[in-house]
Amino acid sequence: MRIVLLAVMTCSVGWGGVLHLKDGERLEGDVKRATTGWEITAADGKVRIIPEDQVVSIEASDTSPADPRGAAERLASLRRSVEALSDIDSIIKRYEPAIKELGKTPAAQDAKKDLAKWQQYQKDGMVKVGGRWLAPTEISALEESNVAVVEEAKALVTQNRLKDASVLVEKVLQAAPTNASALYLKGVIAFRQNQTPLARKAFEQVVASVPDHGPSLNNLAVAQWQQNASGIAMTNFQKAMTAMPVSVVIHDNVAEVLNSLGADARETPPMRKLQAQFQQDEPRLQAVMQAAGRYRWGATWVSAAELQQLRDEQAKIQTQLDDISRDFDLTQGDIDAIDDRIAVNNQTMSRLEALSWARDDQGRSVRVPYPQDWHDARRDNDAMDLRRKRELARLDTLRRQAQDVKSRLAIPPYSGKQQILDEQFIPVKFKK
Repeated sequence: MRIVLLAVMTCSVGWGGVLHLKDGERLEGDVKRATTGWEITAADGKVRIIPEDQVVSIEASDTSPADPRGAAERLASLRRSVEALSDIDSIIKRYEPAIKELGKTPAAQDAKKDLAKWQQYQKDGMVKVGGRWLAPTEISALEESNVAVVEEAKALVTQNRLKDASVLVEKVLQAAPTNASALYLKGVIAFRQNQTPLARKAFEQVVASVPDHGPSLNNLAVAQWQQNASGIAMTNFQKAMTAMPVSVVIHDNVAEVLNSLGADARETPPMRKLQAQFQQDEPRLQAVMQAAGRYRWGATWVSAAELQQLRDEQAKIQTQLDDISRDFDLTQGDIDAIDDRIAVNNQTMSRLEALSWARDDQGRSVRVPYPQDWHDARRDNDAMDLRRKRELARLDTLRRQAQDVKSRLAIPPYSGKQQILDEQFIPVKFKK
């Protein structure tokens, strides 16, 4: 039977031990009582809660906190366990009971020095940023430094020096992993390099830090749309319009979305909300644009003269498309009639084949020659097959003609593409 740590069962601070579980697993670290079982902190600082009914026994480690060696190991384990923490209050709460249990050992004196350091950090208002504890003045200096580096990186992006800009962005993120400005630039760079998954992740991090930043919501939605995550993309487009009701880029992107989806997709809740938001904000945007002499044309904007010219062209094109559509319908009607005629011939042939049996002198069933009607139906089907192929080829020709006619517009109303808001729209919020 292994030794059970009675001391662990009666105090809130654990000591080195080994938990032996029912499944054979062996866990070593600092053990203490938890509400629902046992809490064990491994050497790397990771904490696990093990239910009471999963523990077979608890074995004491070779050293005890009562002797200098055990106390030193306990202190080393405690220091490792707080390395990953960013809340000073939690760190102090770990040290205070530990010092009491370490007694009069040298490690206890070292722990008191540690505690004094953490209490001073708390008094000075220090905050953990990028793995370092910084005072408010240091954070301000870091922010100013990051602003300068971000501005330099933004200028490089504008010059399309994406690799150089990426180096500076990563430098900022190493010091401040949640810097929204740097993350935004990272997303822009990744998008321009056709790294959509990386761009999406970066913009997701920006939105987590600055939830109402319209450009980030738009850019995230564009990345999501490219990855066929249409539902969440439409939701973020709607949020982007709410944040920036008169953004040309955002509204143009939404116009592309509305044009690309069929009637069935328009009935989904995200699509209905997006369409309602677009219809609500679009008149205001158009009023602003018309004051500048620009008019909505699909998912783009044109001058008044261009709009009239495009409408005239569209009217002519529509007349040609109507003629093509009539020819298409007539041709399709001919194909349907051919199919009906072939079906009738097939029925006639099948009926005549069923009647083309007789009995010979010995009573055996024998096939007799098909009548002339069967041969006539067969020849007619062959002719219909050739005619059908010609009509199908004509349908293909009409489709190509329709596409050619549509492409004659000087400015196509829709491109099928969406735009992100570029490096000029970086957020300026710094989140610790």
